[in-house]
Amino acid sequence: MRSVKIFIVLIALFMMIGCEDDSTNIDVIDMYFISKYLKEQTVFLVNKPKEHDGPFPVLYLLNGYGADAYAWASGANLQKAADDYGMLIVSATADYNWYVDIPNDSSKWYMSYVLEIINIVDTTFNTIPSKNHRAICGISNGGKGAVYISSHNPNKFCSASSLSAGTYSGYQPVYDSFRSVDLLIEVGTEDTQLGNCRWLHQKLRDQFISHEYNEFSGDHDWKFWGKRYKYHFKFHYDNFDL
Repeated sequence: MRSVKIFIVLIALFMMIGCEDDSTNIDVIDMYFISKYLKEQTVFLVNKPKEHDGPFPVLYLLNGYGADAYAWASGANLQKAADDYGMLIVSATADYNWYVDIPNDSSKWYMSYVLEIINIVDTTFNTIPSKNHRAICGISNGGKGAVYISSHNPNKFCSASSLSAGTYSGYQPVYDSFRSVDLLIEVGTEDTQLGNCRWLHQKLRDQFISHEYNEFSGDHDWKFWGKRYKYHFKFHYDNFDL
């Protein structure tokens, strides 16, 4: 896969925009920048539709615990999805961390880090920068992150979905937020996260919060996720106000 690496210095952001405009035929754009929350250089990936220049809705993908920003692309054809739906697909990771802001460690504010990426994407690319054109999806730890972040920022996302994930222990979603954020939860019946997903499903049902919940045969691996991710992408595309 052909790629280009773009280093972001926030004070030179407009220079980077000029570089990106020449990348129409690039399969994946590696976006390097110094995060003010993690206080280090990090990277997220952008798959951009080849056939037009936007404006684009955006789907954010969160990778699993310990996985790098390239993990989604190891089992999903992100470029085809970007082309088919005419949307930007952005892939990010928290590495070996949860997607929450740790109160006593300001260098591990991973929810704020994801929101920082959203700001950079909206500044750099020709997006539609509104709640109704932005969605978030994750696998495993990334699924927990998608549930948590979207519930704490319901003004940012029209929809959220998780594959093989429940919730964080000690960091709960704001459940009422899912009255304005469409939620999809899926898990394999042989997955170790099955109990956590059933608990979350029941918690939402107890509060009469509309959501979609599905169980299918499968484990905690790409054999299962590879069968289901396309449904998630369509779920989010259908929720965009296009």
